[in-house]
Amino acid sequence: MAMLKRIVWVTVIVALMCLSSGYYVLCKEEEETLRILLEIKESFEEDPQNVLDEWSVDNPSFCSWRGVSCSDATLFIKW
Repeated sequence: MAMLKRIVWVTVIVALMCLSSGYYVLCKEEEETLRILLEIKESFEEDPQNVLDEWSVDNPSFCSWRGVSCSDATLFIKW
C-alpha cells in the first residue's frame, strides 16, 4: 500500500510539472524526460512486482514503458 501511495504521489508531481507552463519544455525534451523518469525509478526503495524493470537507459523509448504514455505535447504516467 505504501508503494502505491508513493507511485500516485510521484505521478501527481510529474503531471503537475508537465502541465505547468514553466515545465512544458521539460516534457518535450526526450533526454531530460528520460533522465527524470530514471531518477523517479531510483527513488523507489522497492519494486516487488518488477513494475519498473523496463525503465532503463538500455531501453530509452520511455513511451513504450509500462505505465508511461506519450502524446505530442505531454508525458503521462498511468498506474
